[in-house]
Amino acid sequence: MKIIGITSSPRGKGSNSTTALNLALDVAKDNGADVEIFDLTKMNIADCQGDDYCKSHNGECPVNDDMQQLYSALKECDGVVLASPIYFFDLTGITRIFIDRLYAFYLSTFPEEYKGKKFSIITTQEIADEDEFRASAELAAKGFESLGFKIMDIECFGDVNEPNSLSDEQIKRAQKLGENLL
Repeated sequence: MKIIGITSSPRGKGSNSTTALNLALDVAKDNGADVEIFDLTKMNIADCQGDDYCKSHNGECPVNDDMQQLYSALKECDGVVLASPIYFFDLTGITRIFIDRLYAFYLSTFPEEYKGKKFSIITTQEIADEDEFRASAELAAKGFESLGFKIMDIECFGDVNEPNSLSDEQIKRAQKLGENLL
């Protein structure tokens, strides 16, 4: 089983969203999964060009950037965990660009060929009310669902603006998310 993690925090390795992602992936790895992490903040990913080239080329995007690595990984994996902080009402900008680039798969045979892959999302935010921005996480999950992914967990962690501020309960939820991907 292959699980990929996709992180998008400009705060890097010590960010709470990346920490939660690593907790989930560690559980998957400890249970035999092969895991790979992609850091969107370190990748060169352009905006979708909206040229519909992918429509007539079975989901092939003509933009030759680091998104090509993610397209391959998404085809090969059995599950995905996407992790993003929410700074101002939504997922980070690079996360939105990544999701927009999945449009290439939407107009291809991807949903039929790769149906049933598992998807989970983790968000972190300063606001204590964990449901405050849940709609952003749910919308991202909806995009993956449209590609045939099975939505497993949507975890929104609140009151975690300072580094290493996940509570014991949040740590357990992140680990449970990793178990659910197996």
